[in-house]
Amino acid sequence: MEKKYDIKLEEILRGWGKLVKIKFIKNDLSEKEKEIVAERLKTCNTCPNRTRLYICKSCGCFLPAKVVLMNQKCIENKWPH
Repeated sequence: MEKKYDIKLEEILRGWGKLVKIKFIKNDLSEKEKEIVAERLKTCNTCPNRTRLYICKSCGCFLPAKVVLMNQKCIENKWPH
């Protein structure tokens, strides 16, 4: 079965850039964004579609980079935000 990914390359790069920035340069996420990221990661960590390398089998994204993008959604509709 072929998977269809609807995330664009620029969104993937934006996610990686934001992940690098908050991990190594300056974490400028608001408190609300930090809560959302933590909630998303908690959901992903219990999802059977997450691989050991934190890749989502459903969308193909690297989850730590995707969860920091507030405009992204879980392809399986598992994120409340």
